Amino acid sequence: MAARVIRQEIQWPRVLMRDRTLRLLWLGMTISTIGDFVTWTALTWFVAQKTNDGAAVGGMLLIWALPAAITSPILGRLMDRINIKPLFVIDNVFRGILMALLPIWNHYGDIPIWALYGVGALCGALAPATRVGAGLIIPRATLQRRLPYINTGFAVTEQVAGILGPIVSALAIGRMGPINALWFDTVSFLFLAVILSTIPVRFCLPQATDSPDASHAADKDSESKYRMHPAIIAITVLSGLFWFS
Repeated sequence: MAARVIRQEIQWPRVLMRDRTLRLLWLGMTISTIGDFVTWTALTWFVAQKTNDGAAVGGMLLIWALPAAITSPILGRLMDRINIKPLFVIDNVFRGILMALLPIWNHYGDIPIWALYGVGALCGALAPATRVGAGLIIPRATLQRRLPYINTGFAVTEQVAGILGPIVSALAIGRMGPINALWFDTVSFLFLAVILSTIPVRFCLPQATDSPDASHAADKDSESKYRMHPAIIAITVLSGLFWFS
């Protein structure tokens, strides 16, 4: 088992680079994740400068994270049933426009705190769409034997963003100021939207089932089996405490 994990950690770039679709998706997701880190840092900094109030900064962080907890299951069920490609592209273009509105608004006048909260809430609510969609596309776009390597590669995007995000944030905020640093995220969203528009439609369609009634019955049985499982409840509670700590 340990040898297999080590092999996946070492060989995932070679396996990922073989597939143009997943290679481009990985690049777009990585750059977009770095852009999200820049936005999170820049908006937090801007709110702190604007209000000099720790509660306002905490409210910004909360309003960014909380909507995703509500929209994630909704978007997950929706995207499992439709062609997700148009939703993919619209989501990233819309969030890119939202990010561009703030520096433009700031150029012509003062941005009220409610506008910052509103943009944060909208972006937070839509953020799960791309993550959920990528999770649906990856197994459809690769062979089963390559899937562990591909999953390892996409898991690394968070680590890459964690390393490069602070560096890019410092450079962008230092040169342009916190609010103008949001242009980086605008570009990253539009870049990802272009990449997503090139994904073949066959990878974005819902998977067909031979027997819809049997599939529905299996889903209901699985839900009833795991809905109140103590392990799921414990993991959910501990994850919530971790993110709010």
